[in-house]
Amino acid sequence: MVPVRAHVRRFRVVVCGIRQWLWVFVGDDVTVYLIADGRGYDQACMVLGADFCGVLERDGWAPYRRFEHASHQTCVAHLLRRCRELIADSVAGEAKVPHAVRRLLLDALAVRDQHAELLCARGENRDVIDTFLEQPGVQATNWRAEQAIRPAVLNRKHWGGNRTWHGADTQQILMSVIRTARQQNTDPIALLRDLQHQPLPTVTTALKLSTATRLPPAAVQAPQPARGP
Repeated sequence: MVPVRAHVRRFRVVVCGIRQWLWVFVGDDVTVYLIADGRGYDQACMVLGADFCGVLERDGWAPYRRFEHASHQTCVAHLLRRCRELIADSVAGEAKVPHAVRRLLLDALAVRDQHAELLCARGENRDVIDTFLEQPGVQATNWRAEQAIRPAVLNRKHWGGNRTWHGADTQQILMSVIRTARQQNTDPIALLRDLQHQPLPTVTTALKLSTATRLPPAAVQAPQPARGP
């Protein structure tokens, strides 16, 4: 059975002049955006649930480690970038360790491309670095979440943020529907137009979720409303 995979990313936004965090959770056939008042474990649980047991593809943010039932894949691109920074800042032989880590990560990517097996160095973070070598379909980097969050970054650049909490609610729901529709090759404009023509609130049948690769049930419900103090 194909494991459930969730790519996670978050960044800072503003609602009513108050700092909030916009999260994005990307599955194989559904994307959920959430505007929340924090960037910790509790906010991630609002979508994933505390018992998430799939593969969590993410950056090195510490709260993700609290998902004890999940398999983890930390973003190799982030680790390579950190190695480059350490090498650039090092003096008098201090770059030996980041050089060694960089070579190990590049070797792992090369092995992935050759569809072979790699014996990684032992350490407490081994199980979050080489998951992509052990489980088919797991990505070495968090590129899916990075791509999904770009539209929100551009929105913030152009208009700064939401002036009302109702606007924040609307944004997270519309972005989730539009992105999910595009993942499933469905026209989001036509989908939203058809929903607006309905006399009563209704659940669309235009979007389908596979039973093997969907996000947890909490993720496919309407995101929790963004709320102020």
